[in-house]
Amino acid sequence: MIDKLDPKYLYMYYPYFEIGKDGIMPHVTLPPDYLSLVPGFYRGKGREGIESYKDGIVEEFRRANVLEVRIDLNWDTNKGLRNISLGTHGGYDLDEQGWHSFCPHNLSTRNGLPAFCIATRYVSELLKGRV
Repeated sequence: MIDKLDPKYLYMYYPYFEIGKDGIMPHVTLPPDYLSLVPGFYRGKGREGIESYKDGIVEEFRRANVLEVRIDLNWDTNKGLRNISLGTHGGYDLDEQGWHSFCPHNLSTRNGLPAFCIATRYVSELLKGRV
């Protein structure tokens, strides 16, 4: 069994992009103890901060004429951010199997970038609860 807190596996927690047949896809992994960080995230008004950040991302992408899509964030009281919905078909879902990461569905290079921005900001805010 893999000890996810073993320092030799720290590289698994760095966000990155994968290049494949569907384009450039984001890969964001949550810390193994993310469930214990969620209550502090909510107490610290993390949800409000991420929603505001999302609004800024939407506005910036629209202003730059890069992407015009509705982005909705779906939250769970105990598990935090569960889904980043991009338009009617695309999304970035929390996958609780294995390394606890966000899993893209129907994303492209174009709409994967705002999903990546929001997911990495969310993980960053979660980790602030450790300090």
